[in-house]
Amino acid sequence: MTGTHLKADIGQIRSSADAVAAIKSALEGSESLVDQYADAIGQSSLSGALHTFATNWKIHREKMCGDLNTFSTWAHKAADEYEKTDGDLAKALTNSQPGGQGAS
Repeated sequence: MTGTHLKADIGQIRSSADAVAAIKSALEGSESLVDQYADAIGQSSLSGALHTFATNWKIHREKMCGDLNTFSTWAHKAADEYEKTDGDLAKALTNSQPGGQGAS
């Protein structure tokens, strides 16, 4: 029976978590389209359509931001746990070697 080896690029996981967090911040910082262009559009049917779109976008943006926050948090926690596990395994291997800290 052959074993399975897990490889995780902790730096890449952290980088991905940071990128997701940056996307979330950019979405949160975006202004409402209606507020930005209302004066230029006026009270036409285009303004109504833009208002509908912007309202729907705001709702979906808030949900996406919540999801992005969750994904970023998970990725940071995963990186922390992989790093901790790697350190624990390295310590156990060092202590199990002749002359290691756990040797008597």
